[in-house]
Amino acid sequence: MIGNSAALATLLALATLSLVLPAFTVSSPGATYAASQLTFAALASLLLWGTFVFVQTVRHRDYFLPPENQADQQAHTAPPPVALAWASFGLLFIALIAVVGLAKLLSPSIESVVAAAGAPKTTISVAIALLVLLPEATAALRAARANRLQTSLNLALGSALASIA
Repeated sequence: MIGNSAALATLLALATLSLVLPAFTVSSPGATYAASQLTFAALASLLLWGTFVFVQTVRHRDYFLPPENQADQQAHTAPPPVALAWASFGLLFIALIAVVGLAKLLSPSIESVVAAAGAPKTTISVAIALLVLLPEATAALRAARANRLQTSLNLALGSALASIA
């Protein structure tokens, strides 16, 4: 589980920045940031997430690869061709738009179910977040069932990081 400590540290920093600190600000009513504080929090979150992704994909890439050929310290998986990387990025972007669009499409139904159940309005946010995280959570569970614990943890922690960032 090498590399997960970096993910957990980044996740802790992002969660504190976005979920805890707004409760302690006094420049705006309620547990919210003022516009300048929100800009700082957004830029800091982007920097934290970007640094983690850089470390995960470039600097310490080996931490996140399967443990094949561990004795050979020089063995590295070849990077994908540039065309494949851009195609993957494009498909990932399209999938993200589809999932967020689905969440927006279903949010009125979720709101009416929450209102009918008499649950707090924050339940709507939790339900939408769970809907957005469903694809990665399913992939993490599939990896865990296939006894690929490192892949499962990478998916789960990466999903949490991206969601909070």
